Amino acid sequence: MGVKASRKRGRWEFSAVKEWKASELKGRSVVALETTPRVYFSRETLNKGPKEVLHLQAEDKIRDSGYFTGAFQTAICKLSEGPVTVEAGILALEPQGVNHLIETLGRAQARLKAIHHQAVAMAFLAGFLSKEPVLVVWISPEGLWMTVSEAGGLTYLRFQEVDEFLGLEGHPIEESILAVLDYYERFFGKTIRKILPCGPKREAVPRVETLEPLSPDLNRLIKAPEEELLTYPELFGAVFVPEGYNLLPETHKFFLKNLEWVRWSGGILFILALLNYGLWAYFYQKNHTLEAEIFRTRKTLENKLSILNKDYSPSQVKNLKEYLSLKESFEKQPRLDEFLWWLGNNLPQGIKVRSLETSKKGLNYELGLKLFFEGDLASARRGFLTFFDKIKTRAEILDTRFNYDEMAQRADFELKVRLK
Repeated sequence: MGVKASRKRGRWEFSAVKEWKASELKGRSVVALETTPRVYFSRETLNKGPKEVLHLQAEDKIRDSGYFTGAFQTAICKLSEGPVTVEAGILALEPQGVNHLIETLGRAQARLKAIHHQAVAMAFLAGFLSKEPVLVVWISPEGLWMTVSEAGGLTYLRFQEVDEFLGLEGHPIEESILAVLDYYERFFGKTIRKILPCGPKREAVPRVETLEPLSPDLNRLIKAPEEELLTYPELFGAVFVPEGYNLLPETHKFFLKNLEWVRWSGGILFILALLNYGLWAYFYQKNHTLEAEIFRTRKTLENKLSILNKDYSPSQVKNLKEYLSLKESFEKQPRLDEFLWWLGNNLPQGIKVRSLETSKKGLNYELGLKLFFEGDLASARRGFLTFFDKIKTRAEILDTRFNYDEMAQRADFELKVRLK
């Protein structure tokens, strides 16, 4: 099931919902949706650092929650960034569904651009339609999703399974909605006044006195059939989900990035080949003139070299070559004294050097640095990440280790670097 989406004059336009055959997806750009009910979401404050460091912190928080017992796929969306911290939305789910979508669409030869979760897509559709806090209640015979979006972003996500024997009639839908409203007001300090009932069984959503149904001006915002938008909001909301919530593995994103580059470069190379063919005819005549000039220059140099050979002995020439070779090698070597001076002036406050070992590998120096910091864990990590970013500009990082002793309130850092 899916829709065809296109952006015209700043407004999204969608086709009617239909079933797509595999042959129809060949060569098309596709955004796919994962529908598993087992999904983890939270908004967290992380220590600022490279993408890999942020992922490690996020994965630690997911493991600490105990939500998954096995492997999981993680996506991180940066929401705001301070001097030393990052506020981010963390999304995680088990990888089987993502792998199945990649395999299935790969066989169909579709150009898979992103995989988003259906609940996230619903939330961002509501966030696009209204900047006020909106509770989305999506109901099907299997269960109900409840998400909250505010200022265009996702702030809350929850799934409740419907008992197969009791069905929707026996499920306390109103109590679930009131529980979300109470939770949001207590933990976020804000009142939700808008609701978007949607899904195949949206008529089962009860009327709540404090909530006003969201009735957006679709003609102004997007062009889509209203009935289908309320039945399948996830299909229409997928285009509004930020790249940070893309569940595609990093290896697949890297492949897509390079594939686009190859396509563009192929076209450019073809144009350059045509240009080169035209320039060849122009420079062909120039080449004959240059060959004659080079021949005359070579003869002049040969005459001057013969005169030099008469004036200087072979031993003098050999000594000069050795001197020039040594001088060139020396100038290419990194300056250890300069690096030590830089290190003394760039250590963050509180970080001290415990030991420094140097070894020479060819023309380069390899250094083993052992540093320590006495203080709390957050300050230690912040100081280490600051120093890590600085030293990358002067040396190639070969290995790093970080250890924190909670009892002693002491952090030890070990780095192995190669001077540039």
